Amino acid sequence: MERGKDTSLLMRDKPDPSLIVTGSRGHKRSKAWKRSHGYDSDDSVEVSPSPTTAVEVSGQTNYNDDYATEPEQSQHEPSEPPSEPPAQSERSTPVSTRPSSPDLEILNSAASSSVTDVRSKTEADRKHKFDVRFKTKTTSKEDVLKEQMKAWKLDVYNHYTMPPHISTDKSGNIVYQYKCKSLPSHPSIVLTRIRHDESTSNLQRHVRTCTPANSSETRAISSYAHGSTYTAENHQMNLAIWVARRSRPFAIVEDKELLDIFQALNTNCVTPSRHTVSRDVREIYELSKERVGDILRAYPGKLHICADGWTSPNVVAFIGTTVHWILDGKIVSAILDFIKATKAHTGVYLAARIAECLREYKIQDKIMGFTADNAANNDTLVRELSVIVPSFPGKKTRVRCFAHILNLIVKSQNLDWTFLRL
Repeated sequence: MERGKDTSLLMRDKPDPSLIVTGSRGHKRSKAWKRSHGYDSDDSVEVSPSPTTAVEVSGQTNYNDDYATEPEQSQHEPSEPPSEPPAQSERSTPVSTRPSSPDLEILNSAASSSVTDVRSKTEADRKHKFDVRFKTKTTSKEDVLKEQMKAWKLDVYNHYTMPPHISTDKSGNIVYQYKCKSLPSHPSIVLTRIRHDESTSNLQRHVRTCTPANSSETRAISSYAHGSTYTAENHQMNLAIWVARRSRPFAIVEDKELLDIFQALNTNCVTPSRHTVSRDVREIYELSKERVGDILRAYPGKLHICADGWTSPNVVAFIGTTVHWILDGKIVSAILDFIKATKAHTGVYLAARIAECLREYKIQDKIMGFTADNAANNDTLVRELSVIVPSFPGKKTRVRCFAHILNLIVKSQNLDWTFLRL
């Protein structure tokens, strides 16, 4: 039988790869090597040729020569079945090429030392650049802070009281202390940062976990300003603003069809009652009133007011009062009040109610012009208002309604409409 065709002979003569003792680079190991490492010739040993694999080897097979040849066998001898490798001995031990524990400690220590050196060098470079830029030896700490704040454009700084407090740490370094702007129910938090460090990671980390930033009040305002997923606070605020701006009745929020629309958009939607919406509209008005008052009082110029009476279909009389001023070359207008008239519309009564409105906004000394129609009671109104508010010029700065004047001209002259169309 030819050897090339005798499978059993090939299996017997060729070495089993699993029986070869190899090191980390796959070199063959001799009996002398095994004895020097504490293994007998009849023992089995596992050696890892790489850090992630292990090869089981047997000590019974010896391949000392790198150029070992196959033993010759007569073609007339019967083939013998291949012998199985002996069972692994109890002393079989895995051998790894990974660094030992002391080696790992040395490597970790060296790496940690390198990182520390890099950080120290970076910190020293930052301080040097800072000193060169601001010349801190000749510039006061307050002036340095003012110059730095000019470059603080990130929104994260709006979460803290500005300017930060200047202090000194235990090492003698000048540091800035940032105090968190908090709600009354939230304790104040102060974060410290060395002044030559421009990093904002710690400041931003606090903003993400700050209780006021995640409170229901802040979420409602933020979601209304920027848009967000559904929240009950956001929905309630939007309804109140919609009813106020579009003159919708409060009871509209209880319409079944409207509620069905809300439920179709979000099954978790909770719609407030008409009484809640009415209360919210009043609260929004009071908050807006304070804001408008601050703007008007801060305006450096004079203000002009307009007033007119109106009666609703259910015979309830109101006096509308508006204010107007110039800002950046444009006319800006705001509603001051919508006064319910409880008495006859005499000039004296109207003057008293308008003066009361001006005092609420604390702008009675900033009024210059007054515009109203040509009704007779408005002549008395202007005269009485100049008495109640001495700084108001009175008749000198009264501006009559041009639309009303034009209407009177057309009626009195009986003009040809064909001429007007031309």
